[in-house]
Amino acid sequence: MRDTDRLFAYGTLVPGGRYFSVVERFVATTAAATVTGTLYDTGAGYPAAVFHEPGPALHGVVLDFVAGATADALAALDRFEGPEYRRVVVSSTAGAAWAYEWAGPVTDLVVIGEGRFT
Repeated sequence: MRDTDRLFAYGTLVPGGRYFSVVERFVATTAAATVTGTLYDTGAGYPAAVFHEPGPALHGVVLDFVAGATADALAALDRFEGPEYRRVVVSSTAGAAWAYEWAGPVTDLVVIGEGRFT
């Protein structure tokens, strides 16, 4: 796996999102970005993403971690995301970043056609 000191967030972890506090202390800067993939509504108050190319734009934010904080940030995020998600590296419009991809089936999930979780 490639190393990167940033996270692509697309749901409740974005600044202003319900769970941004989980990662906020590790964040130095933020920038709007997109990746390619499909965004789903889980029906549980948070989204799921499956990253793939080619694909539609999936909108989010790249969170640049404070220098030296990446390992702690990822450990906290791994605990928070749990087994429903797997950590992968994606290619965003702001560069390579970690992201959490849905690990379960998507057959019962609803596609969010505009690629933006609100």
